[in-house]
Amino acid sequence: MVSKKSHADKITAADKAIGFDYQYYYFLYKVLKLGKNESVGLEVKDDVHSELANDYQLLIQLKHTTQRSSNG
Repeated sequence: MVSKKSHADKITAADKAIGFDYQYYYFLYKVLKLGKNESVGLEVKDDVHSELANDYQLLIQLKHTTQRSSNG
């Protein structure tokens, strides 16, 4: 079955924007959980990165999708 989407539906940024919002909120979550001698960055080394006090570095890529029904 062919989907009949309007031009506005095809170019809408709403589905894409939610991914950026999710990334930003995850960054804020990481900021709130920072420990002593730790840092976090947004869109510097990866989507979100953390540098831990024990010299470990976490590079985090976040993906978010929306789906209206089980068949797409």
